[in-house]
Amino acid sequence: MKLMKKHVYSIALAFGLACTIQTPTHAYAIIWDLGDTLVDVSKFCMAKQIGLSAAFRHWLHGGMDSAQEKAFDIMTRVKLYELNYTHKPMRDNEPLPAIMLDWLISAQSNRQIYIRLRDEIRSLDNQNYFKSKLERRVVRRILKTMFNPESLGKCARPIKPALRILRACAQNKKNQLFICSNWDAESFANVYNSTAMIPIFRWFNPDNIVISGILGVAKPNPAIYFHILSNYQLDPDKTIFIDDDPVNVKSAELCGITGICMEDHNYTRLRTELKDLGAI
Repeated sequence: MKLMKKHVYSIALAFGLACTIQTPTHAYAIIWDLGDTLVDVSKFCMAKQIGLSAAFRHWLHGGMDSAQEKAFDIMTRVKLYELNYTHKPMRDNEPLPAIMLDWLISAQSNRQIYIRLRDEIRSLDNQNYFKSKLERRVVRRILKTMFNPESLGKCARPIKPALRILRACAQNKKNQLFICSNWDAESFANVYNSTAMIPIFRWFNPDNIVISGILGVAKPNPAIYFHILSNYQLDPDKTIFIDDDPVNVKSAELCGITGICMEDHNYTRLRTELKDLGAI
């Protein structure tokens, strides 16, 4: 009898410890951004695509920052007459140039965009816009690399702390995992098929991936969030959106979705917030 009581007590104690150790989890639809949230682009790899020699020489003259700013400025100078965008993606609190939004929703192909930018570079060169031939060459290569679909596929890398949290989200079998990312269709196809990206995409059903260049709508346009909620029949109260852009997060929150902003790339905080919600 004493042995039986001891056995029952041991089982009760073990059960109590198990209940204490296990964290209660809830069922959530978790929507992940890709760029700068799950995925990074290797700067060294991109420099190789631009041309290490030219990039290094320009960097020695203190010109890489100016070359990048001029590349961005050239994009703003290309005027578009076809579309009037009301919800523009942001860069450093400034709206992206319209030609970049054309790119993100695949309204123009990478080649079409680069040809327009190349023509703008030639026009500006005649106006003494560039400090030197080297700067002009580096700016042209930056833009050519940026709008080369293969470049991003070669240079995209998983962010390791994010990958560990993604795995934890997937291990809660109650969760559904989605991707919502601003990416042109051509470049995304190269990223998706990259061997380096298998550790990311293995956790996602291909049908649960929403890309701006395929849908034809880009964040922060609320239409992209309403599309996800409607198409997958998700309850916004049980949906979490993770993105590094506060504007995108705010737009999702206005649709009733719980937003987590990763602007500071603090993955320890992200894990804590997901635990507090019971998602992991």
